[in-house]
Amino acid sequence: MQGEKSKILVDERELEYRMGMTETYDLAKLAGSVTPTNVKVAIVSQPKFKASIEFYEQIANLRGFKIKAFFDKDSAISWLNSN
Repeated sequence: MQGEKSKILVDERELEYRMGMTETYDLAKLAGSVTPTNVKVAIVSQPKFKASIEFYEQIANLRGFKIKAFFDKDSAISWLNSN
C-alpha cells in the first residue's frame, strides 16, 4: 500500500564499533542517499558507543534517512510503532 512505512529494527548490542568518525560520516551519508524515504530504522546499540551512533543518526537524518539510536530494545520497538 502506498504511503506505508517499512520498519526495521537493527540490534547492534553485540557489535564492537571500530570505525572512526570519518568512516561513520561516510557510511551515514551513503545510507541516507540510498534508503527510501518510507523506511523507518531503529538501531539498538551499546551505551559505550553513544557518541558514534548519535553522530551516525544525525548525519543520516540530515540526508532524509529516518533513523534513531536506542540503548534498549523496548524503546526502539515503541518508537518504530509510533507515528
